[in-house]
Amino acid sequence: MKALGLIFLLLLAISTPSTARAEIMVAATLEWLADHCRESGIYKVQSVEKKEHLTNSYEVSFSLERELRGNPARTVADAYYPGKYVHAGRPSVRVGDEFLICFQHYTTGEVRPVQLINLTNPGLGFPKFIAVSSNLELLRRKADILEVFFTRLRSHAQGKPVEISDYSRDNRVELPFGAEVFSAVYGGSTCYLRVPEDLLPDAKRAAAVESLPPPPAARFSSEMDPSKLPKYDEDQPAVVDHAIHAELGKFLLVRHGRRLVALRVLKHLQHTTASGKGVTGAMVEYYLSTSGNFADRQRSEVEVAEDYEDQKFLYVHIPGLVMEWSSNDWFYAPGGKGERITVARTDWDTVDDVDFADSDLIWFYLRKQSHPPEPPLHKLLVEYRGEVKLPDDLYAVYAHLVEAIESGDRDAIEQYCLPEAVTFTTDIRPEQTREYGQDMNLPFLKRGFHKYILNLRKDSDQSYLIRTGSSYLFFVRVHSTGWKLYRYGDKPIQ
Repeated sequence: MKALGLIFLLLLAISTPSTARAEIMVAATLEWLADHCRESGIYKVQSVEKKEHLTNSYEVSFSLERELRGNPARTVADAYYPGKYVHAGRPSVRVGDEFLICFQHYTTGEVRPVQLINLTNPGLGFPKFIAVSSNLELLRRKADILEVFFTRLRSHAQGKPVEISDYSRDNRVELPFGAEVFSAVYGGSTCYLRVPEDLLPDAKRAAAVESLPPPPAARFSSEMDPSKLPKYDEDQPAVVDHAIHAELGKFLLVRHGRRLVALRVLKHLQHTTASGKGVTGAMVEYYLSTSGNFADRQRSEVEVAEDYEDQKFLYVHIPGLVMEWSSNDWFYAPGGKGERITVARTDWDTVDDVDFADSDLIWFYLRKQSHPPEPPLHKLLVEYRGEVKLPDDLYAVYAHLVEAIESGDRDAIEQYCLPEAVTFTTDIRPEQTREYGQDMNLPFLKRGFHKYILNLRKDSDQSYLIRTGSSYLFFVRVHSTGWKLYRYGDKPIQ
């Protein structure tokens, strides 16, 4: 999409009269604006007038809602033409929108608004209308924009005012081609970002990450010749569309936005669950970098295990990224709606060898599957050792009921029960008998219900008993509505 946007801008430039020329564009970070603008405030839009014959260009009037620095004007009028903006399904600006507006004083005595940021529908195009932080992040939410701006206002005294058109005293960072902020600022030539002097190193490191070449020819494994895929064993490749295998001690590289992660399994271990059961585990080491060369890398170790009693051990928790682990050292794409990461296997066993720009790396996309690769029985039946097979549609109902129980929402639970078949209570049970009852006690369900299936009994094709460590649940298949819970009780297995 970024490339299409740039092509559009180039075509626009070609079709523009000869008086137009490519411009060097400079955008100011929120931190720079907080330091160097003498006045700033939160304003509300009072009127919007669309400019005739121009698309998405408006004359807007504002009134001051809140002073942030100095003595900003009570009313302001200015043009607004952001090009792109967050909520594309509505106009870029309308009456009632909130704006962060920053002002500059000029040697002529003129005071002008130099930054107009729509907090209700943030702009994503043209330097004057975007909100960007010194780590090159184009901000899209009011809370994030104000957090960066307010933090800088509180932590730093006002710097020496610099005219917005005076670049001679700037600390500027050149924006790399292809960076999101570059696309928002681009005017046909080089683009820069103004940052405060103390944040210049961070901004340069962020630019270095954005300058890394994209993974060459990264694809999903299903799109590649199977004979060219790395092997896990004779019959199975070491990478599939949703997961990748890591060899013990060898680094696996992960690219996720600006995050660059090198992780490896250091050793295998025996993990003990809360109930005393021994399960397979491992110690995972990871390095997180924001510069790509690991000069300022952050190292951590995380214990993982197939512990379904405390499911935090199922995942490697990296700041901004969570990957699931399973025995035999497979790592799975993070959850989310179509979230995608890029991964590469290596033979490197020392962090000094890690080089994300190595041309010999083969990069793959990973994405969470819409449907689990294994039958949905896996998680809640992990502790079941019996021979009775639970119908898939009954398992699905039970899994949804478990979700409803964990939410504590009575209405959500009731939709999986036969009408009037189950009694709900809300008073906390006496401590001595809290684990016993034939009611669905909401406090106990929230804190004491065990969801993993330990035993199954098939009374008929239309009736099953599910037994967990804390409770027993009888289900019946109703012709019109499918499986429903018709009897419930709490009694721990001794």
